[in-house]
Amino acid sequence: HRALVEAEGRPALHAALASVDPVAAARLAPNDFVRVSRALEVFELTGERLSSVQGRHGFRDARYAAKLVDIQRSGPELDERIERRARAMLAAGLVAEVERLVELGHGESRAMGSVGYRQIREALASGTAGDVDAVCDAIRRATRVFARRQRTWLRRAPVEWLEPGSALETALAAVG
Repeated sequence: HRALVEAEGRPALHAALASVDPVAAARLAPNDFVRVSRALEVFELTGERLSSVQGRHGFRDARYAAKLVDIQRSGPELDERIERRARAMLAAGLVAEVERLVELGHGESRAMGSVGYRQIREALASGTAGDVDAVCDAIRRATRVFARRQRTWLRRAPVEWLEPGSALETALAAVG
């Protein structure tokens, strides 16, 4: 699919999907390379439209009456927790883990674009992975951006916000 995109652009990939699965194409944005490619792959590998597979599966039917809860953290507290988490991941050997995954040929996998892995992969490529403070700072910045996106998404969702230290937060921490 990358060759088609490089030759003709993402709209051509989306047009190819529309020709075999108009329902999926109507649902997906023309620039969503990953999902459009996946929908085409499903059709190419199985001969079946992704929209048909998803329609049978019932993904949209809620199995359980779920309730979203989150803990309302102050900016400074969240920053401090993010810093601690980044340092703990580095202390636990995340740089060595990423080095090994790159050695095994997984350096360009989609998972290597996740927070933490991406920053370490970039530091390894630039030769700065030994600067623990700089790597930690890069992970911290990326995590803060990710957390901000999560909060933005949660503002549109029916979330029950908990105060830090509440009994429900304590119970959730015990099971999570």
